[in-house]
Amino acid sequence: MGKQKIYNGYRPYIKWYNKFSLLALNMFKWEGLPNSIKSRHIEKALFEYGMAFIYHDKDIGLVCYGATPSGNFNSHGEPTQIFVHKHNGGITKLVSEGVLIRNNDLAIPTEYEVIDYARKMKEVEMSIDLNIKQQRFPYFIESNPNNRFSLEQAFKQKEDGTPVIFANKNLGLESLNVLALNTPYVVDKLNQYKYELEREVLTTFGINNTFEKKERLLTDEINSNNDFIDRNVDIMFDCRLEGIKEIKAKFGKEFKVIKKNDVNVSRETLEKKEGEEDE
Repeated sequence: MGKQKIYNGYRPYIKWYNKFSLLALNMFKWEGLPNSIKSRHIEKALFEYGMAFIYHDKDIGLVCYGATPSGNFNSHGEPTQIFVHKHNGGITKLVSEGVLIRNNDLAIPTEYEVIDYARKMKEVEMSIDLNIKQQRFPYFIESNPNNRFSLEQAFKQKEDGTPVIFANKNLGLESLNVLALNTPYVVDKLNQYKYELEREVLTTFGINNTFEKKERLLTDEINSNNDFIDRNVDIMFDCRLEGIKEIKAKFGKEFKVIKKNDVNVSRETLEKKEGEEDE
């Protein structure tokens, strides 16, 4: 029973963790990379560790792994030595041996937010399921050994949709004590909370989420939402652009990074579509 409870709680969590992780890992796309580095290598490192370190491996060429500070910092608080996380073991490197890319100015892993939102979505989904189940069993009934079986059969017929239930006069229905649980139905409120959480996630990961009908939203509201999305994405985008400059200076390589969910492009597409409809 204990393992079943753990599994039931883990299953919705991992579902939302995977869903949000894929959104986060596909915010940006890197181009012009050597065969030894894939775009997902850089984004996964930034997602998990908040830092990605690109350096030259004598056997492979340029490689990229997640990195964390290993204790030595300069006068600005910048790490001068890092621990590089490889799948088959890690090594310590001087930052001067390669290029350190940050996920954001504080080098915070995106995974922190994914874990938090996945936990919240798990809780709200489990609460919805529980509230629905509580609507199906709204009564406690006091019985005795003599009539318990008959009552169970009667309620089974009720669940099966039997239109008429015949009972013995000696069943003692007049002396039954029935306690109604009266559990409030809050699924609609929980679904609204779930919807708001999803919008927060999409905003964080740079995806337009003005799902309401156009007539319900003011232009200023839409623009404000898009500006907030832009700001969230640009914080991360600027750190990647800085890494590209350092890569060019260090290795002479021309890398490029693009936003995969650019709300400005979406806005232009929407405005063009609206213009065509007006014609």
